[in-house]
Amino acid sequence: MNKVLSSAEFVVENAKHVKINKNKIKEFCKNFHHGNVNHWLSEAPLDFSKLNEEEILNFLLVYSAIGFCYWGDPPWSINYSGKKHTGSFAMISAIMKAHEEGINILDPKYRSQINKKEFSKILEITENNKIHLFDERLKFLNESGKIIVNKYGGDVSNLIKSAENDIIKLLEIITKDFSAYSDSYKYNGKEVYFYKKAQLFISDIFQTFKGEGIGHFHNVRELTALADYRIPQVLRNLSIIEYSKELAEKIDKEILIQKGSQEEIELRASMIWVVQLIYESVKDREQQLLPIGVNDHLWLIRRQKFSDDEIHHKTITTAY
Repeated sequence: MNKVLSSAEFVVENAKHVKINKNKIKEFCKNFHHGNVNHWLSEAPLDFSKLNEEEILNFLLVYSAIGFCYWGDPPWSINYSGKKHTGSFAMISAIMKAHEEGINILDPKYRSQINKKEFSKILEITENNKIHLFDERLKFLNESGKIIVNKYGGDVSNLIKSAENDIIKLLEIITKDFSAYSDSYKYNGKEVYFYKKAQLFISDIFQTFKGEGIGHFHNVRELTALADYRIPQVLRNLSIIEYSKELAEKIDKEILIQKGSQEEIELRASMIWVVQLIYESVKDREQQLLPIGVNDHLWLIRRQKFSDDEIHHKTITTAY
């Protein structure tokens, strides 16, 4: 068991604020079919057909590095292809729109030098269209260029190849080289690992390239769920996870849940463990299924069934 899963199990076993309802997991698994599972990007405003391999890798690196903490009042948004997008699809739109308008955001050298004014223009920041943690995003954007230029000869593919098709090795490299992917915390004296954005980057490479070429990894089942705020929202709606009275009240009243707090760690660890339980329950009959496929399935359920529900835990964090 990798350290993301093992530390999630430790949290679940000691959790005080979040409880997993295994009977509800059984109910959910009865109707779970691999044929219903798509990659989460399948519904995104995204067309990679005009990008070459290196441009796609740069796109996925940029998106995973600066994609976090989208909620707000009003939420930050981007107009693209005749539609207003919020959340992760807004960030995807902003990156693609910049590229289409001739801004070299997919060029590591340009990203390493981009300034606040240029980045504000890309994200279309105005008095009425703000985003949390802007300065941190700019730092991570610059970093995503500098490290690729200085350590990997300007090619993201060299970063991927350095792991020799091993996901655990690639996670270690990414989380060591890029501060953008730092995502571990202390819980009851034990280090708990999530690596949400780092795993997202790897998962998107694997699924975009269909597990072939640069997207081939021999141990892809090591990818766990991507601990964010949307999937716990879905699991709560499905009654698969239950909150203590105190935590439920905080979430329902939109009271901030502190980054690295016991409550936040339990929320994220529980969703990782639920995804693993679902996977273990259905893998014998769904032999092509991966744990990351369960993650995507749940993420898309939110858009399909609970799109009007904005009651999710709110944490100001660069992790998700």
